[in-house]
Amino acid sequence: MVSTEQINVMIWAATRYGELNSFMFESSYGIRVLQSHQDKTAMGQELLDTNAQALKDLYNDNTGFTTYTYQPPRHATWEPIDLIKIVHHYEYQACDNKNWANSDARRFCAALVRQLLHYVPGFEAAPWGIEEDTVPAYT
Repeated sequence: MVSTEQINVMIWAATRYGELNSFMFESSYGIRVLQSHQDKTAMGQELLDTNAQALKDLYNDNTGFTTYTYQPPRHATWEPIDLIKIVHHYEYQACDNKNWANSDARRFCAALVRQLLHYVPGFEAAPWGIEEDTVPAYT
């Protein structure tokens, strides 16, 4: 089970690297926006519940279900590459949920990684498409 601090960091990352301190992603019911404290708390609760359900589905363990309230993370200096790995860790912990493939938690994670990739050093300098004469940006 991931920690509430990891959820705080993931929610913070989504709004930190989003436009106008918000985050939008395609959810199961349309476009979902995270901007207010209430939005962040609701998404964080969903992330925790999805992880807890994975434990229940895999081990019949009900101990992971807790109430979540978003708090800014203890550290606000996470780099995009750190955050991508943190999301991968969450996905590893939550993917045993029988509903993972259709969950908004999975959709949130995929959208967050897509957004964060644009901030990884070297991303902007990398080629956009490859032709016969294209060379890697860092050779």
